[in-house]
Amino acid sequence: MATARESADFIGRAEQTNVGPHTLEQLRDDITRIVTTYPNRPVAPTFTEVLHLRNRAFELLEGRQYPGQTRELHLIVGVLCGILANASFDLGDLAAAQIEVPSRFRTVGYIS
Repeated sequence: MATARESADFIGRAEQTNVGPHTLEQLRDDITRIVTTYPNRPVAPTFTEVLHLRNRAFELLEGRQYPGQTRELHLIVGVLCGILANASFDLGDLAAAQIEVPSRFRTVGYIS
């Protein structure tokens, strides 16, 4: 009976997630807004906002989520790294931009 309880406890933990549909929707909406308004906003505050979102996505990835949520979070991080690369370039930090671009592609699985 203890074995069955351990199995049930494991399944209960496996079903837990730190990411809800509203969290992913908010991240997607934030990205859409940032990308849409990027050309018309000062770069420095945009950079700070994107950095905050990327760090939030990193924190979420350190928790537990369903595989589809993990996949979407990796895509979100990849998009945010791409925006950070662009913003770094616009701010004159070519070295940071060159670091962000490969990070973006590794995050979404294009290169290993």
